[in-house]
Amino acid sequence: MTSTQSLTVVVTGANGFVGARTCAALVERGARVRAVVRRAGAAPRLDGVDERVGDFGDPAFAAEVVDGTQAVVTTVHPMGSDRRTQHRVAVE
Repeated sequence: MTSTQSLTVVVTGANGFVGARTCAALVERGARVRAVVRRAGAAPRLDGVDERVGDFGDPAFAAEVVDGTQAVVTTVHPMGSDRRTQHRVAVE
């Protein structure tokens, strides 16, 4: 398994079922996490998790959040939306 020591990883949807577990797994492996959520106080309360509140779809917010990080894990998927919206959120 690759070491995540000294990595900083952005996790979107960090307060959801998958996002919260992703944050915990990354921290357990030594990574620092920038947990993106829409409501203050919603990110997992773990050492190594830095909550960032905002809309990752906002280009300025997204650029600030990812600055200096090594990876982004998106756990947000706009179920029920059209394909263009799904592509924008999950890929772009």
